[in-house]
Amino acid sequence: MLLKLVGTTECSGRLILRSHADKEEARFDDAERQGKVHMFDLWRFGLDVQQVMTTRVLRMMAGELSEPEARRMVTEKQTAYTTAQLAGTYALLTGGPVEASHEMIKLYRRAVRGNCDRLSAE
Repeated sequence: MLLKLVGTTECSGRLILRSHADKEEARFDDAERQGKVHMFDLWRFGLDVQQVMTTRVLRMMAGELSEPEARRMVTEKQTAYTTAQLAGTYALLTGGPVEASHEMIKLYRRAVRGNCDRLSAE
């Protein structure tokens, strides 16, 4: 089956294969609802983290990073870390180490995804 290259994602600009990506996205949505994390999710998470960091560094170098954004960079890391630690601790106490890691990754992914969407909209 030939797949047609059709575009880029909003955040990191990586090329995707639409028909394959739609199927994979549905599969990963189901897996997330079941509390599973796949390697592709971690790979995509890493790319989104890289994109957020690159965007902010380039804006700093160009003098286009606003003061509120600079403050937000610091405070959101503290908030995400604290929230992930609390969720991980609770999951560890009620479930186990696998559940704890899933909860922590889920919270970090949500924070990074929000940054990615917000920065690409600016």
